[in-house]
Amino acid sequence: MKTFSQLKINLFFIIGSIALLLFTLESVTIAQNVHRIGNVDFYLIQALQAQISPPNTSLMISATQMGSPAIIVLLSVLLVIFLFQNKHYGAAVWYTFTLILGAAIINPILKTIIGRPRPMIHRIISETGFSYPSGHSVAATLFYGTLAALTVIYLKKVYLQLLIIIPAICIICLVMVSRIYLGVHYPSDVVAGGLLGGAIICFSGGFFLLYGDALQRQIVSRFVKNKHTNQSRGNQNDLTHDR
Repeated sequence: MKTFSQLKINLFFIIGSIALLLFTLESVTIAQNVHRIGNVDFYLIQALQAQISPPNTSLMISATQMGSPAIIVLLSVLLVIFLFQNKHYGAAVWYTFTLILGAAIINPILKTIIGRPRPMIHRIISETGFSYPSGHSVAATLFYGTLAALTVIYLKKVYLQLLIIIPAICIICLVMVSRIYLGVHYPSDVVAGGLLGGAIICFSGGFFLLYGDALQRQIVSRFVKNKHTNQSRGNQNDLTHDR
C-alpha cells in the first residue's frame, strides 16, 4: 500500500463529513413529511420518463442490474478472491466489512426508520419495501466507489487510476438514473444513496489508510501461526503413526 500524507488522509474524513452532513439534512427534511414530493423530484422524474422507449427501457433495466444485490454480491466475491490472491488480505477484510456495514446494516435500518413509500407516478418494474435511501444506489456507490478507492491506494500511475475511476463513477450515475427512469425511486432517494455510500467509503477508507498496514500484518501473522500449528500437528501425527 502506498504511503499517504496526513493531509490526504484527513481529506477522506473531510469529504466523508460533508457527505454525511448533506445526507443528514436531506434525511431530516424528508422524514418530516415522507409523502411530500418536492418540485425537483417531480420535474426530474417527468424529464426522465419523457424519454421512455423500448430501447431506453432495455438499457435502464440492464443498468439497474449493475447495482442489484445478486450482481454486487457476485462482483464482491470476485474482488475479494482477487485481493486474497494478490495477498492484500487487509484490503479484502476492509472491503467486506464496509459493504456489509453499509448495504446490509445501515441502509435497511434507515429505510425502516424513515419509511418513505415508493413513487406511484409511473412504475415500469415492480419493487417492494421503502424508498429512502435507494439500496441500489448505496450498494453501487459502495462497490464501485471502493473499487475506485482501491486503485488510488494501490496503483501509482494516474492513468491506470483513471481507467478504473471514470467507469466506476459512470456506472454509479447510470444506476442512479435507471432507478428514477424505472419509476421505483425519487431523485432524492438516489442522491441520498450516493451521499450515504460516499460517506461510508470515506470514513472507512480513512481508517483503512491509518490502520490498514497493521491489519495486514495481523492477518499475515495469524496465517503464519496457523500454518505452523498445522505443520506441528502433522509432524506429531506422523511420529505417532511411525511408532
